[in-house]
Amino acid sequence: MSTWDCEAYGPDGRAVDALCFFAEPGERSCGTQGECRTRLASERVRVFDRIRELADAGDPAAAYLAGEFTSPGQILGGDADAAETREEYIARVRRQSMRDHPFEPSDDPRYCGHWSGSSRTTESGTLSLSSQCGYPPDMHPSAANNQDIG
Repeated sequence: MSTWDCEAYGPDGRAVDALCFFAEPGERSCGTQGECRTRLASERVRVFDRIRELADAGDPAAAYLAGEFTSPGQILGGDADAAETREEYIARVRRQSMRDHPFEPSDDPRYCGHWSGSSRTTESGTLSLSSQCGYPPDMHPSAANNQDIG
C-alpha cells in the first residue's frame, strides 16, 4: 500500500480510512504522491473558480466563502495562510508538477515521456491542455527534487 497522506485529508485521514479525495474510503485513485498533488491542485482551482462564479451571481454563502478563501491554495487541506493569487498558485503548481515526476522513458529514450495536463471548464466546454516534459536524463528536474521551487 502507498505510504503518503492525501493532501486533502492529511495524516488524520488514515485513521478514518480517507486515503484519497478522489476514491472511496480505503482506496486510492492517485498512483503517486505527485499525482495526488497535481489532482488536488486542479480541484482547488476548480472549487475556487466555482465559489467566485457563485459569489458574482449573488449567492450569499458563496460570497462569504469568497471572503474566507482568497487563494486556491487555502482550499481542501491547503495552506490556510496562502496569499498567492490564482495565477501565482497555478504557475507554482505547474512547476512543482513537472519537477515531482521521475524520468519516464518515451519512444525516444533520449527524452522524458511524462505528460503534465490541466483542464478548465468554460462556457463553451472543457479546455484541456497538456505538455510533455521532454528533458534528457542528465538534465531532468527530478535531480532537484530535494529543493522546493515554489
